[in-house]
Amino acid sequence: PSAEVGSDSEEVFVADALEALEPILEQRAILKIDIEGYEYPVLSRICPLLERIDIIYLEYHSEHDRRAIDQL
Repeated sequence: PSAEVGSDSEEVFVADALEALEPILEQRAILKIDIEGYEYPVLSRICPLLERIDIIYLEYHSEHDRRAIDQL
């Protein structure tokens, strides 16, 4: 709870990125991720699938993150 969001809550399902994407990701894919600073850990997790993705749109949050993402 906070002044910005109040006291309401909602239960959400969290899935493993590799397990969620592997069965549905086909060749020639475009992936857009917006996960507020968690881009590198998720991209690292789906590394085996990166060759199936032609374009990745993302927003990185630091120069360190950009360099790490470039290395993938």
